[in-house]
Amino acid sequence: MIAGATVALLAPSAGGTLSGGFLVNRALARIPEIDQIDATSAAELERALDRAADATPLVDSLYLFDEATARVLACAAAARPVILLAHSLPSLIPGPAPAARRAMIARERAFLSRAHGAVAPSRFMAGALERRGLARTAVAEPAPVCDGRSATRGSRHAFAAGAPVRILTVANRTRAKGIVDAAEAVRRFDRGGDRWHWTIVGSREADPESAAEFDSFVRRHGLADRIAELPPQAPQTLSRYYEQADVFLLPSYMESYGLVFAEAITFGVPAVGYRCGGVPEVVADAGVLVTPGDTDALASGIAAAARRSESGTYGRLSRAPAACAPRPARADLHARLRRRAATLPDGEASIAAFREAIRTVLATRRPR
Repeated sequence: MIAGATVALLAPSAGGTLSGGFLVNRALARIPEIDQIDATSAAELERALDRAADATPLVDSLYLFDEATARVLACAAAARPVILLAHSLPSLIPGPAPAARRAMIARERAFLSRAHGAVAPSRFMAGALERRGLARTAVAEPAPVCDGRSATRGSRHAFAAGAPVRILTVANRTRAKGIVDAAEAVRRFDRGGDRWHWTIVGSREADPESAAEFDSFVRRHGLADRIAELPPQAPQTLSRYYEQADVFLLPSYMESYGLVFAEAITFGVPAVGYRCGGVPEVVADAGVLVTPGDTDALASGIAAAARRSESGTYGRLSRAPAACAPRPARADLHARLRRRAATLPDGEASIAAFREAIRTVLATRRPR
């Protein structure tokens, strides 16, 4: 029991999904005090809540994205304490049409106004919940699933003269993940005269329209022969791609935390992306973050992260903004990567943090 209560983790069935939220759920399910119940549809969720009648439900925020499951949760939260496991929120995700977005936000608001509290992966997400009226929040940072801190690395970052820069992206091809922005940034980096090879690991099915837009961009600019696209990979296989990468690139427009950024850092790979959501908390000074939508700065960030020689020469781009380019030599960047990796939680520390966060939320009385 946690704080004298039995906790039931209710989450949609993961199936073969390997997204950050599902992987965090999988880790939480290993806590002896937590019973996990898979429930995908609204009917399954209702049955799961009945089954967990004597427990405190810890519910995946993915339910808030579906009208039927969001209504079930709002009704449940009106009758008993329910805690949100806040991987994300509908109101934070860009993209839906205005009418659909308004409906999603209304359902989100209905649940948050009744929820007992929430466990968030970052200070950013905790702040977002508090601004939406849910003050009873606690932060628990998830552990990297692919963790390079125990790997034998050798001198992987000693670039061979003339070798292509190995860029890695781990994300579904969706608009929210900025996949077309990433392609534009790589194209601009290419125009600077640098050789590169880009590996993208993730699903194309999540957003077919964005995937098609990405394909069109790649064909139009003749980039296909230097891009390897792979479906989602198991952690052991994905770790090998992190080990081989020189730069991790993900210009996501919203991340509540950014687990793949943390994973890249543990492998000593500098991260390049947008300064938004929880990403700055994860990356800190172990990478290059730029203003969302600025693909020129993003390209300069790739060059800055992939600085090629001990003398500190940048890739030959038309400009490398001071806001993007790290001032110290590459050796200092990797010292910062090592320092940041040392502060990221491992599995044991993360589980302890989640236990404490749940305990804190349960112990906090809901204002009358």
